[in-house]
This record gives sequence, C-alpha cells and structure tokens, in this order.
Amino acid sequence: MAEPQPDRDAAGTRPRVTRVLLWLAVAIVCLAVVGNVVRASRQGWVLESDNAAIAVNSFDTVHGHPRLLGVHSSAVSYAGIGDFWHPGPLEYWVAALPAGLFGWSTAGFLFTAALLNGAAVIGVAVFARRRAGDGFALATMLATSVLLWGLGPEVPHDIWNPHIAVLPWLLALMLLWSVGEGDRAALVPLAFVASFSVQNHFSYLPLVGPLTVAVLVLLRLRLRAARREAPDRWARERRRWLVAAGAALGVGVLVWSPVVIQQLTGTPGNISQLVRFVRQGSPSGRRGFGWGIGRLEGFLGARPVWLDRNAGFFTISRLPSTLDALVTAVLLAAAVAVLVHHARRGRPAIARLLGLLLGALVLQVIATASLPREISSSLPYNYGPWWPLCALLWLAVIWGAVQATSFERARRALASRRVLFQAAGLAAVVVFAVAVVAGTTIANDHGHEAFPAIRRINAGLRSRLPSKGPWYVAAQGGLAIFSLQHPVVLDLVRHGYDARIPAENEIYLGTFRRVDPRHLAGIILVTSGAAAETPHPGAKVLLRIEKPADMPPPPGELAYPVVVSLLPPDRLASVTPHTAPHGS
Repeated sequence: MAEPQPDRDAAGTRPRVTRVLLWLAVAIVCLAVVGNVVRASRQGWVLESDNAAIAVNSFDTVHGHPRLLGVHSSAVSYAGIGDFWHPGPLEYWVAALPAGLFGWSTAGFLFTAALLNGAAVIGVAVFARRRAGDGFALATMLATSVLLWGLGPEVPHDIWNPHIAVLPWLLALMLLWSVGEGDRAALVPLAFVASFSVQNHFSYLPLVGPLTVAVLVLLRLRLRAARREAPDRWARERRRWLVAAGAALGVGVLVWSPVVIQQLTGTPGNISQLVRFVRQGSPSGRRGFGWGIGRLEGFLGARPVWLDRNAGFFTISRLPSTLDALVTAVLLAAAVAVLVHHARRGRPAIARLLGLLLGALVLQVIATASLPREISSSLPYNYGPWWPLCALLWLAVIWGAVQATSFERARRALASRRVLFQAAGLAAVVVFAVAVVAGTTIANDHGHEAFPAIRRINAGLRSRLPSKGPWYVAAQGGLAIFSLQHPVVLDLVRHGYDARIPAENEIYLGTFRRVDPRHLAGIILVTSGAAAETPHPGAKVLLRIEKPADMPPPPGELAYPVVVSLLPPDRLASVTPHTAPHGS
C-alpha cells in the first residue's frame, strides 16, 4: 500500500510561501502556549491541591515508589462503591523528566505543561499537512489558536489531569483520522497520545475505544483493497505495516502495564471499579439523552460553550435556546451534506474526517447522557472532549465546503487569491495568539486563593524545621485541607525531607507515605480560617499568614488566616485526620 499523499489544490502545487506561512503559524501558536505559561508564572501560579499531589506522585514514581493508579476521582463521593481512580498513571511518568530537570518545582511542571501542549500543537500541524497539504494545515493552526483562546486562561499552563489531556485529545483525533487514511507513521503516536488522554481522565474512554476500533476496521479494509490492487508490492507493504503495528503494540503494552499490574494485584482492581461505576452509576440516576442533546446544542449553538473563555457550572448547565437548536441543526446538516458530496465525487479524506467527527459527537452525546445527576457532573472538567471536537468539526465543515465549490468562477477567484487568504489566516492566528497571552490571568484558576499562602509556606517553612523528619503533615480548616496540605508535602519531599500523611490521605499520595508513630520527629499542622484562630494546645507557631489585601472578601475571609504550627510527636492522637475530597 503506497504512502498516503496529501490532497492537493486544483493546480496540484505546494507553493513555498504557503509552507513558510504554515510553520510561522505553528511557531506562533506554540509561542501562545509558552506566553501563557510564562505570564502565569510571573503572576505567581504555584502547584496547589491536586496539582501538588500529581507532582508528589511523579517524584515518588521515579524515586523507587512507582504509582500504578491515576488521579483519585471525585466521583467516589456519590458512587457508593468505594475508592477508584482515573485509569492510569501515565502523566506521572511523562512529567518526571521535564519536571525533574527543575527539581519538581512549580517551574518544572509549568515547563511540562508547555512541552506537552506545544508538542500536541506541532503534532497536529504535522499530521494535518500529511493529510491535506500546507493550506489545510495552516487552517488547522487557525482552528487550534481559536481553540486555545476558547479554552480560557487556565488550561494551557495547568497540569491538572482533566486540563492537560485536552490538547493531546485534539492530536489524538488527527492521528485517528491519519490511521484511517493508511498512514503508518500515525500508529505509534496514536497508541501513546490516546492512552495519555484516557489515563488522565476517563471521560475520554467512551470515545477513544469505539473510534479506535472503527478506524482499525477501516484500515483493514483499505489494506485488503491495496493487496488486491497491487499484489506484487504487498509483501513489502505487509512487512512495513507489521513493524509499525508491532511498535504501536509495544508502546501500548508499556504504557498500560501499570494499569494491568494494579488490576491483577490490587484489591479491588481499579479497572473493575471503573466498570462497576459505569454500570451502576449514581444512586441519583443518569442525566439522560435530553441532557446530552442539550449539551450538544450548547456547544455548537448560537452561544457556543467552546468559545466561552470563562465556562463554568452555569455555562454548562444553561438551557439551550431555540436559536441554539437551529444553529446546531444547520451545522450538522452542513456537515452531512459536505460529507456526502466528498464521499461521492470530491475528496474522500475530508468525508472520512467528517465521518470520524460526527461519530465522535454521537459517542460524546451518549457519554454525556450517561453522566450521573450530581451537581459536580456539570463542572467543565467533565466535558473536556467537547472542545477539540467542536473546533475540528467547524474546521472540517468550512474547509470541505470551500473545496466543494462547484462554480468555476469561484474556483478561479479562490485560486488567484490563495496567498492573500493564507496571509489573512496567519494574521488571524497572530490575533488569537496575542489574545491568549494577553488574556492570561490566574485570578480564576482553581485554588487561586491559596497561591499567596503556598508561596509564603514554600519560602519560610523549611528553615524553621529542626531536622529532615519524618514529619507528619496534618491539616485543619477548608483551605488547609483542600489546597495547602499537598503543597507542604511536595515542598518537603523535593528538598530531601521525609513527609508523612494520615492513612486517610493514602488514596492521593500512596501507602508509602503512611505515618509510623514510632518514628516521628514531629507534627506540622496547617490550619486555616476559623481553625487557625484557635491555638492548638502545645503548638509552636512557625508561620502566620494573613489575608492578602487585594483578595476579595468571599474567599479571603473564610480561608485566612493560615497558621503553620509545630507539635511534638506525642500529640499525634490529638490531630484529627481529615480526608480531603480532592480529585476530578
């Protein structure tokens, strides 16, 4: 089977200027990601709550205590089946090298976010170009810049598992299309990138599984047709495909081996728990297809959620209007019309892309309808797959419609002004990239009210400790429990201290850090809000942090002050452990 060739324009040319514009666009989109990361760092973004737990787990994974589980799921609060985690620990391994270069500091994980998201952008451009040429790849970069803008200021710099999976999912969709087109080069990256998205958040699993099976079936049909058409070349092609498939299988086995090991050795196995959760759902029931169709209309309608930079609970939950339903129906009808046109007499690759995206939308609606009727199921992080799907669908419909233009005069007009249109596309990429960087703010990031306290604790706690430990890190008060406990543990362990946690918190940081009362240097007690106003008997105050002057009252007055105290080991029984409902 011959290597797939990009669809070419009517003239069959690939102007050098288009290629230059393409790679300029790629560089600009990557710079938008980097700019977002740099501005977040300068504004004081730090690892907080789940992000700090991810960092601790990454540190421990490469220091002799590898994790077999992903991030703990918040769905355990209503599922009623015990603890379970997102499918796998791949993020811990992937982050280890780039974050380790910076000592597992905040800078290291910001660098990790920039690296992963930048790599996803480059991968999207490379495979878009392989599929349909430089012009299509340039249009894809425009769609990616719009997507980056629509995701809001937090996602590009955040390593939180629902956020770090979004742009790789965009790449996974491009790779799925490429494999269906018979591109061997896409097999290995697909095995890794799809696994990365799924292991980070199980909202991707209902899409990745069926889509991968469908694409492999399509690939099988294409290979059989290639064998009939060119039997003399089949032996060589077969060997190449076997090598590529073997490499992809090897990558899949490697990245999923921790998950399989945990399933076989854990009690209970996490995969069994996830299957049980999917089957059983929540005692409150499932959202239903009305909810799924409503979210479809919300994301594709007249006020598209995927372009709302500040999408939150109320944005996701709002009732779609009649105009939303009409716009959605028109867009889907246009997608079907463009698909049918190119399947019959146009460019089949575009038809297959639209088929892939429409199939993914059907699966996404089903998955959304299956969400439990809990308030947390309306939070945006449960809807991550929607954003790249919407961006690619608009791209495919517009590009396919332009390519389907049947009027000769319109064709000549488009061809004669190709460079002008492409330059305008690059200018639009610049505009959105500048908007992404200029709009960067950490004021609405999850846990932002804890950032000032974390910076103060990281700067002053270790110098006040008499030894390296072991130190038992306990927390009391909302901010301390939800946001501060894990960053304290992280700052200690990355500087060579021995930090221990309550048994109830092992679901987040592993059994390795369980406290042993017989070997304990003391207790580090972090308190916040009302809990900090009442001194703990026998405590020596190490740090007291008042509410920052520029913090608005609603979170500030409830969260602050923050007090970090030191207690002797014999006070362990008086420190009430608390299981913080972290997770995503």
